[in-house]
Amino acid sequence: KNTEEKVESIKNTEKKTSNKSPSLPTSSSSSASNLHTQHSNHSPSPPPPPPPIGVFDAKGIEVVRRDSCPAVTKLLEAALRHLFHFKNLSLLQRFLQRQFLKLAQHGSDFPIQDLIFQKEVRLGSYSPTRPWSAPAGAQLALRLARTDPMAAPQYGSRMPYIVVSYDPGSRLFEQATPPRVVVESGSVLRPDVPYYMTKQL
Repeated sequence: KNTEEKVESIKNTEKKTSNKSPSLPTSSSSSASNLHTQHSNHSPSPPPPPPPIGVFDAKGIEVVRRDSCPAVTKLLEAALRHLFHFKNLSLLQRFLQRQFLKLAQHGSDFPIQDLIFQKEVRLGSYSPTRPWSAPAGAQLALRLARTDPMAAPQYGSRMPYIVVSYDPGSRLFEQATPPRVVVESGSVLRPDVPYYMTKQL
């Protein structure tokens, strides 16, 4: 009986052992965890965000002045952006030379709206004995008022005009022409490209 009891005891022990699920040793689990941690620590970090793009904020220069023509403001802003981007005066000089050459060759084909001045007019504040001393926009307003009193602009308003080619030796106030008249003339009245290049740009 003692022998049979021992055999039964051994069989029961083997059954209990076989029913247990196998598991990895604790040391192996720790090693795997350490490997995962080391891999995470050495994984590549995400790329840094791109640098912020600068904002062009101009104050007190021709870029934001209302009495200048758009051709001046556009060229000046393009030149400043070119300088800030490349930081090279030689490249800026070549850029401006190309723009002036383009204007000299195709100035008459420039959009009319880019050549319009918007000068402030203050009728009544100019000397009646020296009417020629008034700005070109004011003298244009006076000419229009003589033709049609209702066409006279209000005090402090802006008078749009384009400087057109005229007889040699003519004065600026004689060249100042309403944009509507320039458009309606077809190709008869053309912008005075040398004036825009030498006096404005």
